[in-house]
Amino acid sequence: ANVAVTDAGATDLGASTVSGTLNVTSAGAVTDSETLAITGATTISASGQDITLDEAASTFGTLALTGANVAVTDAGATDLGASTVSGTFGITSGGGVTNSGVLDIAGDLALTTSADNGSVSLDQASDIDGVLGVTTHGTGTTSVTNLTGSIDLGAITTVELTIDARGIAQSGVSTVSGASSFTS
Repeated sequence: ANVAVTDAGATDLGASTVSGTLNVTSAGAVTDSETLAITGATTISASGQDITLDEAASTFGTLALTGANVAVTDAGATDLGASTVSGTFGITSGGGVTNSGVLDIAGDLALTTSADNGSVSLDQASDIDGVLGVTTHGTGTTSVTNLTGSIDLGAITTVELTIDARGIAQSGVSTVSGASSFTS
């Protein structure tokens, strides 16, 4: 079933299993205090507020997030839907990280795949104003393409790296054991 929650204050999500979609609109910060298992899309709108979903065993369908500073831990693969983040955006994924929606991130984007062979593949017409940092494990590769603006590459550790942006700068150290490709 689908679940919709509107909260006039801060929202703390307790243990929840949702077989459909989860829609949360919050006037305050959104956190989780127990494991979330969401099969469908998870949409959280907390404009100007922080979103911290850090229970290590939580799983989500597509994540569409609007907030200030956003940090999410997903025990499975992570698909990012249309998201607007006015601060930093951090994702720790038990699998690969993809995006099916446009990302508009004013701050830094930090992506970590914690499982062996988890790759990062972002290919929507997105804008990342801050520094991009990526860590993949095993044979995980990184491909960030179709960016609408320039990108600043921070610390990146991956097997292969592909970047396509309107300008590319590098402020961090990249450790790439295979091929790298840059298009600007």
